[in-house]
Amino acid sequence: MSTTERIDLLPPEPLKAGFAQFLKFYPDSFCLGQLTRVTETAGPEGASLLERLSIAYRHAHESHPQVASGVWQIIDGHKAEIHRAAMAGDLAALGEFLRRPASSMLFHGFDQPTINSIKHINNVGWLTNYRALSLGSLRRLAEAMGALPMIYPEGFGIEADVVSNTVCDTETILNAIEAELGVRLAFPNPFIDELGLETPDGTASYRAIQSAYQAWRLAQLANRHRAVDTVHSALEIGGGTGRTAFQAFRLGIEDYTIVDLPTTSLVQGYFLGMALGPDRICLEGEPMKERSVKLVSPPALLGGRSWDIAASFDALVEFSENDAASYIDFIIANACALLSINRESKSYTVRSLLKARGLIAQRSPCWTRHGYAEELLTLPLGTTGRRE
Repeated sequence: MSTTERIDLLPPEPLKAGFAQFLKFYPDSFCLGQLTRVTETAGPEGASLLERLSIAYRHAHESHPQVASGVWQIIDGHKAEIHRAAMAGDLAALGEFLRRPASSMLFHGFDQPTINSIKHINNVGWLTNYRALSLGSLRRLAEAMGALPMIYPEGFGIEADVVSNTVCDTETILNAIEAELGVRLAFPNPFIDELGLETPDGTASYRAIQSAYQAWRLAQLANRHRAVDTVHSALEIGGGTGRTAFQAFRLGIEDYTIVDLPTTSLVQGYFLGMALGPDRICLEGEPMKERSVKLVSPPALLGGRSWDIAASFDALVEFSENDAASYIDFIIANACALLSINRESKSYTVRSLLKARGLIAQRSPCWTRHGYAEELLTLPLGTTGRRE
């Protein structure tokens, strides 16, 4: 159970620097929502979950030492103190790092808060933009699934277009999404200082909203590209905090595998252990259960099975090009489809990796995130031939 405090944003202030103002979908006047910050949250009951996380972390490092690639070489260097706590089995220290991510750079590279991002907590301009970005993304999720009509910018101020241009608050948008999904959205908050929109079921951060969209897309596609008549399955390359896995599990994808670096897997294991329950996760070195979220490091990812869909969200182009190419080859051999939502500001793109293999994906802008290409590739299992 978490407790929160409301954050007042009056009077609003323009953001004087940074890029966040260019990421918003809608004007501030269309973004009616209450920001809250998580001030307290319970840790795991007993030491069992933390002990499992520490054992799995040591197993990953001792069984197959790894070297981070791409931008993760820099990012992993910020997390030496977390590595020491996990390797030493210092459960008290490890638990504090996980419960209070704003005390370190543990989340750096995939989520907030960090010791740097928490400095914005008193910046009214930054907070105003964060609220608009979060609420705009939530509304875009509703528009993507048809739960709400799309806003029509050319019709602002025109009486005939008032239906689609109605201003909606968080509750109205969530009600529309949940009516369409038939599932109530939940936003677990096991992390102190998490910042987001106030909802009846937790504080919804920007990343949590992106994950809700990603999970909805996976759930849409998993059945369409289903390999066999069994439990819906997905493989995620780089799983962030584990938020997409959580939402996808609740939408019916109960055989879910995340491959990631051991430090990030610590966060995923903690979040999913708290949000889904410790019996719903399988950590590296543990027996793998079918209806669970499985967390493995790259060397432990084995083929010989198929997934209905593989995915990478804001991750694949963060590795070295060689590592990214290896993942593409693995996916081609072991999945029925690939869903990629990644930026294209690096020296290579997901499109260029696929094109080099004679593959062309369906392509569109991501509904909920400016500057990200959403690509869907249907794969004939076990081949590298082009399939339209």
